[in-house]
Amino acid sequence: MGGAIAVLSVQVDDMTKTLTIAQKSASGSAVRLQDLNQKSEQTAKRLELLIASMHDLPDVAPPPMAQAAAPAHVAPRVDDPVTQSGDDSGQVVSEAFFSSRRARMEAAE
Repeated sequence: MGGAIAVLSVQVDDMTKTLTIAQKSASGSAVRLQDLNQKSEQTAKRLELLIASMHDLPDVAPPPMAQAAAPAHVAPRVDDPVTQSGDDSGQVVSEAFFSSRRARMEAAE
């Protein structure tokens, strides 16, 4: 019977140590969670102020699509078919043909 009491006593000691470690870990996690919560509340307040300050801005029309979509110069890729032709001035003109390699998605997807 004394052996069983000794085993139980060791188990109680182990559980006490485990409980102490778990409590320290939980308190550390609670502190970190509280810090993150405070930071998120401060960020939310700043966002609210930014959004509120945007109400004073005038509405601006987006730029026309022709200006926004026209790139200044697009260099051809190496793996795309390229044709070159010369003109009277001796300059070489390159034309690149781009094709999409993505498969079309069906409406059901």
